Amino acid sequence: MAEWSFKALGTQWWLESPQPLANQAEILAVVRQFEDDYSRFNPSSLLSQLNDKHELLSPPPEMQAMLQYGLDMYSQTGGVFNMSVGAQLEKTGYGRVAPAGARVSENLLQDVQLTSQKITLAPHVRLDFGGFGKGWLVDKIAAMVDGPVIVNGGGDIYVKGPRQSLLIEHPLTAGQAIGSVAVGDESLCSSSRQKRVWRDAKGQEQSHIPGRSNLLSVHVRAESALVADTLGTVFLLVERPKRLELAAQFNAEILEITQDLDFWQTPGFGLEPFRS
Repeated sequence: MAEWSFKALGTQWWLESPQPLANQAEILAVVRQFEDDYSRFNPSSLLSQLNDKHELLSPPPEMQAMLQYGLDMYSQTGGVFNMSVGAQLEKTGYGRVAPAGARVSENLLQDVQLTSQKITLAPHVRLDFGGFGKGWLVDKIAAMVDGPVIVNGGGDIYVKGPRQSLLIEHPLTAGQAIGSVAVGDESLCSSSRQKRVWRDAKGQEQSHIPGRSNLLSVHVRAESALVADTLGTVFLLVERPKRLELAAQFNAEILEITQDLDFWQTPGFGLEPFRS
């Protein structure tokens, strides 16, 4: 297998294919454009312009589609998935400094107005695409490749083609695997509060996924990286009954690893654990 690696969106990316990819330059250009347009950390990105000015004229079709997806997932998860978490993340020191009055929206469908000509935000809203952006880009890259490929964006993976055995990483020990799962023409995405942590101005540890849970990590199999990435975020914010409800709704499978290092999986996840 030919492997190609690069950094983007704050993480390492790997692509594996039977032969070296002929369109690497085209893929990398798409990745860099995506990062330039939608990174909340880039003050000149389209997303930052929207957050700062509360309005963006003539938004590109992709941005309209991403925003509509975020609004749809807000509705379908009963408000658990909320891309206005940007305000909360910035207040805890993750990214740019949030302006006074910024807060998480309590009615996203009202606070975000979307048309083909203009996007308008309520003054207190600051959006973040981190809950689904990597998954969106993983699917986009996979679609650009003719033939089999594995696209891995920092743990958000899509396997295009025959089944491949993927390792499930130990949630506390980088580089150590607890088992494997066979994935083909579908996605496996992993979410953990341990991967992106920092200390705020008061010295308290913060995570890019706010809230408390007894889960160290959650791993999601779904038909697309977009859905698996989104659900990975959502599943760390809700209890198991809601996780099972949403998994059934989106035809997804789950592996949960708790703080006691116990794991539980739905029947279709397919983890083959390694013997200790």
